[in-house]
Parts: sequence; structure tokens; C-alpha cells
Amino acid sequence: MKHSTLPDAELRALLTLRLVPGIGPRLLAAILERFGTATAALGATPSQLATVPHLRAEVVDKLSHALGSAEVDSELALLSRYSATVLARGTPEYPASMLPFPGMPPVLYLRGDYRPADERAVGIVGSRDATSQGLKMAKRLAEGLARAGFTVISGLARGIDGAAHQGALDAGGRTLAVMANGLATIYPPEHDRMAEAMIARGGLISEATMGQKPQPGLFPARNRLISALSRAVVLVEAREKSGALHTAVHAAEQGRPVLAMPGSLDNPLAAGCHELIRKGAILCRGLDDVLEAVADPLVLKPRQGSLFDAPAVEDEKREPAAVPPPPAPVPPPQLDGAALAIWNALADGALFIDELGSRSGLSPAELNRTLFQMEMGRTVRKMPGNRIERRG
Repeated sequence: MKHSTLPDAELRALLTLRLVPGIGPRLLAAILERFGTATAALGATPSQLATVPHLRAEVVDKLSHALGSAEVDSELALLSRYSATVLARGTPEYPASMLPFPGMPPVLYLRGDYRPADERAVGIVGSRDATSQGLKMAKRLAEGLARAGFTVISGLARGIDGAAHQGALDAGGRTLAVMANGLATIYPPEHDRMAEAMIARGGLISEATMGQKPQPGLFPARNRLISALSRAVVLVEAREKSGALHTAVHAAEQGRPVLAMPGSLDNPLAAGCHELIRKGAILCRGLDDVLEAVADPLVLKPRQGSLFDAPAVEDEKREPAAVPPPPAPVPPPQLDGAALAIWNALADGALFIDELGSRSGLSPAELNRTLFQMEMGRTVRKMPGNRIERRG
């Protein structure tokens, strides 16, 4: 196993917790928040463990027997066999780009290396059954980004993902794959040689335990990590119901610029990209558009709280009154700049797009781009007749 700054006892305790059935990344984060360290959590009494939110009684019982489990020895053996390391939140190795966001896993597994330069990264995602033109566009874009000094991030899947990784490698750059399964298995298997090349010039990252096999339900969750590790996300070919669209949603929620490449109107694999562009995603014609978005992005602040919850708004303190007036809506804390201008323009109710542009003073391009991010962030919604209103 590669070097980790975690003490051996804490690393063992952390892996022990992660391997307990019923303890996933979010629950592990809650346990560590409650007890501070994995070692302290394993030493806690059942009554103390019961104070952790959502920790069920049967999981508490499993925790009490976890220290005697041999599974952690197998996990450590797999880490050693595949020269993998553990990136734990709170250590210098953990990706800094993920720290601002709630819901990020407290433990990541890595084969290869993650460098500070990898904070300068762009995600490229898209369809598994991509067209030859889509594969060509993804590869060309990745080559250009690699030559410009960016790390290319994707999911190692067939189609667009594989083309993006290969493009970065062909240009002599760095590339990282975020995988849904454990790092002891390369999936899909036909990408095993490419994965080995990536380990030498980047790496493979997963929140899954080393031996976790690929399962369909695991893939959507990894998309939030692709966007969190990227300074922008580019969608290249995606159907209207494509899983790659989840990455775009997470990116917008995290305040990352979202770009989409257009295609033929007759191509169903371009429909998802066209829908994103219609909603305000940045039109991506090539490398220059990505570099412009990354250099001067229109970015919202990350949400406070869960990525999937509505933004929390603190109640205002008011002087008591005989008949209290209804509280004035308070802007969600993540809004600033153009987004705040839109929020304020909608104070009197829903507006048509042209009226909203006039009241906010934003250009059509900036208005559409910001509205897309606000729709994804669930602070505004589009009503019938192309009108926009605040969400309550």
C-alpha cells in the first residue's frame, strides 16, 4: 500500500467502519463528525453510538463486533496488492476541490496519484453508445485541454468517457477516472490497458471499497464526484434521459460551469445536450469555449447543507408586534452577482423572460446561463408560457 499520512491504527479503524454492512459514505461522515476519529467511534458504547442520526440499532450491533472482523485484513491486503492508497478527509492528500461540498465521502480509494495540479481539471462525460463524430469531438477536446495543462476527468465508461481519457493520454497529459466499483476490478474490462496507462499519468478514484463489484445503482452516485473534482463539466452527446445529465445537474448544483456540445437535430444522442443549451448551459464549440468558461466562470456559491435539500434560510429576528407582518423572502445564501439580480427582479412575482432580462439588466446569454444554474439549484422555476418565478 502507498504511503498515507493517517496513523496505522486510525487507518485500520477507518476501514473497519467503512466495511460494516449498512455504513455508507454519508453515515460514515456522520459517525466521524460525532466522535472525531474512527478509533474513538469504535471505542464508543452502544448508547453513545445510538446518538448518531440515522444509525439503526442493527448497525450499532454490527459495530460492536466489527473489531473482531477479518474483513479489514482482506481490505488492507487488496490495498497492498494493487498499490492503492486511502485519501481521508482531514489529511493533506484529500482533494481540496471536494472540501466545500456537503455529501462528499470521507474516504476515497486511489490507484495512481493525485497532485495539487489536478485541481485544475475539466470533466468530460457523455453517452456510452456514442457516434464516431461524438468520440472524435471528445478525444479532440481532451487532447486540447491536456496540452493546455488541464487534467481530464471522466468515468472510464465506454463511449465518450473512454475517448476523453484516451485523448488526454495521447496528448501526454494527466487524466483521472472516477469509478463506481472497487479499484480491484477494472470496468469495463476492455479498458484495462488504458486504466494501467492512466495509473502512470493520473489515477483511478473510487468511494467504493476495494472489492466492490460493479452494480447499476452505484453509477449515478459517482457523478457528483466527477463534477466536484472538476472546474467545469462538458457534456458530449447524451440522450434526454442519459445518466450523464446527472453529472451536469450536480455540476450546476455545485456552482461549476456546465457546457454542452451541439449536434445534429436528427441525432437522438444530441437531444440531452440541446436541452441543456436551451436551459442556459454554455454552448461548447471547442476548446476555446471551455477555456473561457474556466478562466472567467459565472459560478454560484456552493449550497449549504445537503446537495439534495432546498437551501436553508435562517429565520430573521423580529420585534414582537400585535399583528406580525408576513416575513419578506430572504435570498438563499448561495446567490450573488447575476443570480441575486434575477432573484430581486422576481420580487413582485413571475415574469416573462424578456421582462426579466429588462429588470435584471442582464444580457440574454448571461440571463439564460444564470437561469439554468438557478433552475438546477432549485431557487427558481419555469412556468407555462415561458415565465419564471421564485421557488417558495
